[in-house]
Amino acid sequence: MPVTEYRFGPRLWKTTLPDNVISKLYKKANTLRDAGGLTKEELSKGNKEWVANPTLRFDAFEFTWMEGLLKPFIDDEFAIDQAWVNYFSRGMLCPLHNHERTIHGLQMEKPHHLSFGIYLDVPEELLTEQIQFHVHHPGAPPGSIEFVYMNERKHICPKTGDVILFDSNLLHTVIPFRTPNIERVMIAGNIYFI
Repeated sequence: MPVTEYRFGPRLWKTTLPDNVISKLYKKANTLRDAGGLTKEELSKGNKEWVANPTLRFDAFEFTWMEGLLKPFIDDEFAIDQAWVNYFSRGMLCPLHNHERTIHGLQMEKPHHLSFGIYLDVPEELLTEQIQFHVHHPGAPPGSIEFVYMNERKHICPKTGDVILFDSNLLHTVIPFRTPNIERVMIAGNIYFI
């Protein structure tokens, strides 16, 4: 699988997983959703910065399979510490943050080294909104992920099947989109080196 490495300072790169793998992950995400889960607000114990949307955690026994998917892209020995599913709809955002030491407002014992996003469903309507935005505006497109390092900003507009890997201390935010009646589904997670 080809990998795009962004010359940005911290590690930031993107690749794509095969459709059958994305389908399997999406099926598991829907199983977690059907079983119910904690909202980000519940996970962060009242931290109002987070928009309350379903955040469902994968069990640790499933990490081995995900580690196998990511192994070709990471040279060091590593382990996944956390993985969860995010469902974004119109107007939802994730404020500027990083994953190095905290997640959902909780302090972690060991620092994370890498974080990842696996995009299970990015509706065509969102891609259309991004194209229309680019015609008239130079800024961060709706639904993009904006990475911030010193005075530099990098925007990535993920598509279904994309995997984005980045240094856990890299600040990033999710820009809200406006298209109604659609939902973007992704898995986020954190990795530490062994």
